[in-house]
Amino acid sequence: MVRKNIMLLVCMCLLLLVGVACSANIDEEKVTAIDSAKQAFMNKPKEINEKSGNTKFYLPSDYTIEKEEEHNIILHKGDNPVIIFINPNEGSSSQSISQRIEKKKEDYLAYEIFQEDDRVGFAAIKELSKDEYEVTTGVGGVKVTAQTKVKDLSKYAEDMMDIASSIKQKGK
Repeated sequence: MVRKNIMLLVCMCLLLLVGVACSANIDEEKVTAIDSAKQAFMNKPKEINEKSGNTKFYLPSDYTIEKEEEHNIILHKGDNPVIIFINPNEGSSSQSISQRIEKKKEDYLAYEIFQEDDRVGFAAIKELSKDEYEVTTGVGGVKVTAQTKVKDLSKYAEDMMDIASSIKQKGK
């Protein structure tokens, strides 16, 4: 009996250790996610492969378009919605959205503003609940937002910055 209890205790401890070791750590992941967004911003924009109204952009293969409006596009990656907001009055050098994030920086776990040539990019991560986070990326007047688990923050940040960096509008 004692031997069974000891074995059970050892198994539970091992499972706990494996769970802790495999779980994503928000302190590490937020840094990795911001770095992923920054790298995507600094890279050459991905090739445009989608059009929605007057907006042309890169759409990763695992994303689908759910709804299109004049200045908003709702995408899906699996069950998660990803929202693109486009301010047609703002170019890629606009700081209006990034300045709003800067003013509310206490609301974010992490944020960074990037600049390259005539472009301004940003990435921000906000905690919504213990295991749900909002990630926002953008370039100028384009903002892309999604909610995800900590383990997916980096991939979303990279994909979303790839989308934001690629957006071309008619007449721009």
